Amino acid sequence: MDFFDVALSEKNIYLLKKVREIKLLGNFQKSIDLIELAIQRNKNDLRLYFEYSLFLYQANFLYESLAIAKITKNLISEPSARLFHLFGDIYYKMGDFDKAIYSYSDSITLNVNNEGAVINISALLGRQGDFDKAIFYLNKYLESNFESYDIWLNLANLEYLKKNYSQAKTLYIKCLGKRNKNEIVLVNLCECLRGLCEWDLLSVYEQEVYELTALSIKNKNLAIEPPLHHLFRCSNPEENYKIASLVLSSYSELNLDITFRNNNERLRIGYLSDDLGEHPVAHLLLPIIKAHKKSKTQAILLKYGRTSDCQVTKKLFESSFKTIELLGDNQTIIKQIRDLELDIVIDLKGLSINHKQEILKARLAPIQISFLGYVGTTANPSIDYIITDKVVMSDKKNFTEKPIFMESTFMPICIDKNIKLDFFTRKDFGLPLNKVVLLVCVKTSRITKELFDCWLEILKESSKSVLWLITGDQESHNNLKKYMEIKNVDSNRIYFKSKPNGKENLYLQRDEHLARISLADLVLDSWIYNGHSTTVDAISAGKEVLCIKGGDWSSSVSASILNALGKQDLIFLNKQDYKKGILKKVDKIIRENRIGKNSIDLSKSTYSFGFWFQNYERELKKLSIDRKRLPIN
Repeated sequence: MDFFDVALSEKNIYLLKKVREIKLLGNFQKSIDLIELAIQRNKNDLRLYFEYSLFLYQANFLYESLAIAKITKNLISEPSARLFHLFGDIYYKMGDFDKAIYSYSDSITLNVNNEGAVINISALLGRQGDFDKAIFYLNKYLESNFESYDIWLNLANLEYLKKNYSQAKTLYIKCLGKRNKNEIVLVNLCECLRGLCEWDLLSVYEQEVYELTALSIKNKNLAIEPPLHHLFRCSNPEENYKIASLVLSSYSELNLDITFRNNNERLRIGYLSDDLGEHPVAHLLLPIIKAHKKSKTQAILLKYGRTSDCQVTKKLFESSFKTIELLGDNQTIIKQIRDLELDIVIDLKGLSINHKQEILKARLAPIQISFLGYVGTTANPSIDYIITDKVVMSDKKNFTEKPIFMESTFMPICIDKNIKLDFFTRKDFGLPLNKVVLLVCVKTSRITKELFDCWLEILKESSKSVLWLITGDQESHNNLKKYMEIKNVDSNRIYFKSKPNGKENLYLQRDEHLARISLADLVLDSWIYNGHSTTVDAISAGKEVLCIKGGDWSSSVSASILNALGKQDLIFLNKQDYKKGILKKVDKIIRENRIGKNSIDLSKSTYSFGFWFQNYERELKKLSIDRKRLPIN
């Protein structure tokens, strides 16, 4: 029995009821006065101290709540699972995740059946990337509480985040069996089925998602499908704008008044993201931060989320003017950023997972820009601009942001011509030496049935070609092989080995990843959602990428990159021309005896990262100068 499981007296039950009623009427100070008066009259009733701390926490007075909780801890005669749980909740809301984890852990040690603490600690550990430990806590709880729906759901979500789609699928279907109307389960299950290439089952559940999303938009309710997931499956900018608008309208107004009086001698830019670890955004951002350093622009990294000690993170931190770790609740973070007196905040998340649109809505700097991490509108009225180009944005009507059109492409393409690419041979990956290798770098979740059918038609028409996928798990690979046999294509013509011999369990560094790509003859892009950083990687590895340009941003990124490099011959407008173009390239490689030697010819390209960066920084400086000419408001 917990120390605070002792029942409240009838008198105190009435008191707390009255306190909450008064709070609901808007007289918060009177509520506080009542509790404090009761504590003065009943100094030995430690349960009142606990309830006072809980009341302050629920009212979002976190520091006051923490102070009372600490006093309570010092007064009680034995540890309390409920009090440690409250400590965890307070630290969680403050953004001090390490202390929250310690507090929840202490609570679980005292009460292994504390479901709320188990769910919260697993969510925090998952947020920090420690999936295995998070899963351990959930499985431990299930040993004595096997039928807990919420635990199953959280376990499924962690397996999903680990990209263990097979296990996540099983768990999500189990959850649907218990509550078949859970919309979050439905959305995540569809993403798992995409990753597993289970297209027939996907079509059943995806139809439900489509109908529920359409109903949400019609009724102006928050859509069940996050905007990013919608981009993955649907090339419909108008619908994506409506979903994004519903997300933004769900956030409360923080109403934090600010007058920006920034008068920095040098341009001061804050880059906001939690993707500064081993992530495509970090690799694309690195040459920009290095170039800012050379131009004396003060580039400040506004980092939140899990920490990382990988090479790209270290290089980012070394090259930036400074790095700020964002901790605390939204109001604390807003103040932390505003105190930096930035000229511009550049949001690198958009509406992707763990975004910060709620604090951006309150405005962190006089100018706020969306860039790189999300290929759609944020629908946030406080995001003033979006970095784009005229290939990916042919129509501005579904964007609330004003476009800043780059002269070439919105993607920063920085090719290191001195990079070493001779780490591996085809033998290291079990690839045939006498076949044209068609490489697929995108996630299996981006491969549609229609797209895979197109690739199989190419294999049928070109007996000297093979497919090589470097993503996916064993179940997705098995599903693709089974599908090939159904389509009468030899399943031995697809290869999946993604790590070289002797490095099966090691993470490949970027130069090793590019060296791996260089073993292919051609790289095949996906639709509806193009390869973005994967296309830049393929070109950096010296390979030609063949793509279809779609009708919206997410399906036109590869076209934007190739167009900037003067490689319009690799861009197609429909599936038929895409297929013909690949077959033509394959025939040419065979005819010219260039298997294993084919590379992209950029000799006539006028693109350079140096010119791209000059264009980019010039636009930012112009915005800042124009803004400083305006009256302060």
